[in-house]
Amino acid sequence: YLEQDDKEKSDFYANQALKEVRYLIGALHIDLSEDFEKIIRQMLQTFESNYKIKTEIFVASSHISSLPQTVQIEIIRILQESLSNIARHAKASQVCVKFTDVAQDFKFTISDNGIGFTLEALDELNKSDSKKHYGIQNIQERVKAMGGTVEFVNNGGTTIAITIKNIIH
Repeated sequence: YLEQDDKEKSDFYANQALKEVRYLIGALHIDLSEDFEKIIRQMLQTFESNYKIKTEIFVASSHISSLPQTVQIEIIRILQESLSNIARHAKASQVCVKFTDVAQDFKFTISDNGIGFTLEALDELNKSDSKKHYGIQNIQERVKAMGGTVEFVNNGGTTIAITIKNIIH
């Protein structure tokens, strides 16, 4: 855009890049000795202040703080990837993160009120665009590594619904 003398778009993308770098720097400094729920709340506050996208968190899990550290790290990385995607693509004004226990399963959802997407549309974009988009694939791989399942629901926004079976003992 600079080469095309498009100052407005150059400024916009430079500001977006700056916000992304600030968010990523903050996200990389995670102290896992802190309470896991507190870490998630801090991540959401940082995201909200950097992107001006309202965040909410609901915790209906009595086991959130006793999740294995490997699972906590994967959840943090999934949340980071999801929030980054929301900031760049969703055109959302609100994000809601929920943690719940259902029997022996742990459920984790990230919902936004943005424009939504479908996996089919993403596949088409990856076929036609020279810049590949790996965020959703990364989320799927992380969930699979934890022995969980993930659904992407386009509901006038996007909901990422993750279930990790039999994690609560």
